Amino acid sequence: MSLTEDYRKLLEIWRSNYGREHGWYVEYDDVCVAKLVDCEFFEMFWDAYRVVPVTNALRVEEADLKAPEFWEEVDRFRYRNRFTGDVAEDAFAAADPLTETGQLVVRGLYFDVRSPNLIDRWINWALGGEKI
Repeated sequence: MSLTEDYRKLLEIWRSNYGREHGWYVEYDDVCVAKLVDCEFFEMFWDAYRVVPVTNALRVEEADLKAPEFWEEVDRFRYRNRFTGDVAEDAFAAADPLTETGQLVVRGLYFDVRSPNLIDRWINWALGGEKI
């Protein structure tokens, strides 16, 4: 069975809970400043991620990433999936962006693709993929 690259990518997006399990790179003014990993459901429509600083030329300090004010300038951020490299266009941090444990609370940080139908699930099963 030959599948297109686009369809294989779609299968992987479904397997990864619409990109959440792969994690995301946080770009600030087009420079990667952090990785978001270990996604957890926070509350309806919101997910929380552990923030891992990345060394970069902007000299964004780890302390900056832990300051709620840092996350307020939503237009300066992009969230790029660590597996596909695609950007989640509609993602943004919460008004109160950090949990007590320092996780970043975000909304819209997933791929907005169609849900798998029965045939998609069968193809995934035939390929030995995890449940989607």
